[in-house]
Amino acid sequence: MYIVFFAILAVLGYGSLFWRDKPLLLLLGIIATTVLMLAPLDGPVVISTEFDSNWLGTEQGTATDLDRTGSDDWVILALDPDGWDFQVWLWLHVAILIIQSVSFFGILMRAVA
Repeated sequence: MYIVFFAILAVLGYGSLFWRDKPLLLLLGIIATTVLMLAPLDGPVVISTEFDSNWLGTEQGTATDLDRTGSDDWVILALDPDGWDFQVWLWLHVAILIIQSVSFFGILMRAVA
């Protein structure tokens, strides 16, 4: 579900650059871009899954029982706060937000005038 959430945010945030003539989608894009920009600030975005498997059967006439449990961590986005990739992530989204905001306020000013 977390991956779907990020996919929707990405479509709204980055897709709103193409929908600059639709104010509602542009406003949703500004919100989505802000959330995408702030998501990795607290730490890496990680999905944890846990599994538990039981296999019962026989091998060479003897009953066998195999239990397997564990967990996996899937890292969706991990940026080092001191690295260049984090700075690029922030400034790229700031530039996208500036483009979206100028387009949105341009629509508002044309509607008011």
